[in-house]
Amino acid sequence: MLLAVVICSVGGAAGAATAVAMERGLGERPPTPQEKAYIDSVYTRVTRVAPNDLARTRVLAEQQARGLRPRLPSAAAALPSAVDNSILQYFPPIRSQGSQGACTTWAACYYYDTYTQARDEGYDVSGGDNDHICSPAFMYPLVNGGEDSGSNTMYVMARLNDIGCSSWTLKPYSMSDWTSWPSEGAWVDALKNRTLESHYIDVHTAEGLQALKQHLANGDIAVTQFTTYETFYYLYPSDDTGIDNEVYYCPDGPARSGHACTIVGYDDSKSYVDHRDGETHYGAFLMANSWGSLWGTTNTEGVGTWGFFWVAYEMFAEGDFGPDAYFNTDRDDYRPSLYAVVGVNHEERARIALSGGGRGDSGVGVGDGAELRRRERHGSDGCCTDRR
Repeated sequence: MLLAVVICSVGGAAGAATAVAMERGLGERPPTPQEKAYIDSVYTRVTRVAPNDLARTRVLAEQQARGLRPRLPSAAAALPSAVDNSILQYFPPIRSQGSQGACTTWAACYYYDTYTQARDEGYDVSGGDNDHICSPAFMYPLVNGGEDSGSNTMYVMARLNDIGCSSWTLKPYSMSDWTSWPSEGAWVDALKNRTLESHYIDVHTAEGLQALKQHLANGDIAVTQFTTYETFYYLYPSDDTGIDNEVYYCPDGPARSGHACTIVGYDDSKSYVDHRDGETHYGAFLMANSWGSLWGTTNTEGVGTWGFFWVAYEMFAEGDFGPDAYFNTDRDDYRPSLYAVVGVNHEERARIALSGGGRGDSGVGVGDGAELRRRERHGSDGCCTDRR
């Protein structure tokens, strides 16, 4: 296997918790045509998720806690009534993207890839160990076209397969900087945090709902995106139209923009009263947001920081949230066996192209090139991978 990192000359702190609406950045946007073609070429749809040992253990533990006689779950499904993966040591603390439109990289890199890699390596990042926390500042300048105008969630998740994500220590986040590209050390560090393949679950269907719940019960998390509306943006978690008992169950008010978040758990018994029919409904997913630890509600432990929110299952079913959830297959215990560092100087990164290969290797290129073909004129760093 050959990996090459390209370092080009470029011209050109921890997120503070905030409850100020103007500091609540968004940033999910539709893919460009090039990004869409790339997404279509790498994603596969998942309609069923098989239970693993953790899911079965969770079911048995729940039965015992309820005083029930333990019964082994079936091979087809092992779903406890509630799961919260944010309480595990692999989940990083809630932080804030501030006003920057980097929500996709916060959801995919900071929360998702940090959790996935910490779980693979056995790290405890719950206390905020920045050496093992993936930085949204690594990925955002690579996918935003040189402007603070957001990026696409599916594309960002897919890029984790190609280039990974460096630690926060090597690429600290600043909401005022969206153009500084990673250093050589950050590029190299990111390689070990690459994932393998990208998948999506259509949670709009009953089959997809079960698949996502099983995915979460297995100890995994996922990423999704949605359109924000003013009631949610300004008023959550207060009870208002579309929000009850901290459950967001229907959109209300003018639409603002797209946003990405991370799905960390679910609770079949989470109740809310839907104002449209006056009935009590049950079931919601637990989401981690990137608006800081003074916003939203707590996770299921009910202690510590806020920064989470609940979304009704029915919002997915009605197509008002998501409706897709994204996750990547991880590269277990991955370390690249070989990589090369190459220096390139150019004033216009859109004019840079590089390819190469090695004996027994399928060849390498500068990522998929989409972010290198845009019109920025401040130069770039780029990463070459063997796409495996």
